[in-house]
Amino acid sequence: MNQNEKVSWGTILSVSSVAFGIHVGGGFATGNQTVTYFVKYGWWAAVLPFVAMLILNLVFRSALINAQINKSGNYREWADGAFAPLSMVFGTIFEICFVIITLIAVATSIAGAGSLLETYGIPYNVGILLTSILFLVLTIFGKELVAKASSFMTICIVICMLMLCYVGLTMDGGDLSGAVSPSNNPIGFLPAVWSMLQYVGYQSYTGATISPYAATLKNKHNINKMVIVNFILNSAMLGLSTFTLMAWSGKVMDSTLPILEIATMSGVGILRYAYTIVLFMAFVSTGVGCTFGCVTRFEGKVLKNLGMLPRRTIISFVAIALAMGMSTFGLTALVMQGYGKLGIVGIVIMIIPCLTFIWARNVKGVPTRKEAMEEPGQKN
Repeated sequence: MNQNEKVSWGTILSVSSVAFGIHVGGGFATGNQTVTYFVKYGWWAAVLPFVAMLILNLVFRSALINAQINKSGNYREWADGAFAPLSMVFGTIFEICFVIITLIAVATSIAGAGSLLETYGIPYNVGILLTSILFLVLTIFGKELVAKASSFMTICIVICMLMLCYVGLTMDGGDLSGAVSPSNNPIGFLPAVWSMLQYVGYQSYTGATISPYAATLKNKHNINKMVIVNFILNSAMLGLSTFTLMAWSGKVMDSTLPILEIATMSGVGILRYAYTIVLFMAFVSTGVGCTFGCVTRFEGKVLKNLGMLPRRTIISFVAIALAMGMSTFGLTALVMQGYGKLGIVGIVIMIIPCLTFIWARNVKGVPTRKEAMEEPGQKN
């Protein structure tokens, strides 16, 4: 790779927006993740989100540089290069985790939409059934529309979240000063750090997801720019959301949709309804996108005697049925248990490797993926 080759800031921002959009999706926008992994630990939430984003973006940097060296075109190719010569074992574990992550992402989208519809009087089980049917129809017939709208929905989420954070931090009734006081330490430092690491562990799988963009960024200098931009964007968004939720933690700590709770308390009806619409669209975008990710992963491996449409329909149905079953546990349980357990695995197979031996391999610049090693001129 040419370390002097530059790319435009527009390219850097576009790649950063992909990683940003994955982080600031429907799950984040509910506020449930932020409360579960940060706010409930008291004043440490004023600091640890920024540490989390620093660690996460260092993982991204290591993953992207390794993807450039190994010319990885997808997450499995990235895993094969990153975990060589044990890629058969760790790459398989990584892929299993990816399938589970995809199903949990669909399940949390269904659960979140069900909880959202419940606030309008629709029973939760009816809401998740209706949402699952919508996801199935859109996965089969409307995935292109949803994909085209995903970037727009991310922008809408950010705008709504910024407005809600402003309202939440300025309206009467909150207690941010009490929340950030060192006396607000209900669980302790080590549990707070462990919770933060689980959050980073779950989010760190994104490093493999965005690995195909390594070729777009050309070299590590451009990667450095991208992760700095991504750190700033994500830290600002997560920080604002955390401080807003901390200010109202006494009233929203046990809420399934804490941001919606703050929007309701604000009394600004148009803001509440706008947020509701945007949040539901975000759930649809995530759910349909992740379901189709399962379809593309398995459509070439199963039911080969069927045509493409029935094959995709069956795979979509199975994925959504499994996710709907998982969604019956509720959004909070999925965030706490599903994300938490996968976060622990992510610490082992993403954070630690990316910040240790993968980082060391990147310094040497020698490819470890078989296909990349066979190509001439791979020494960096």
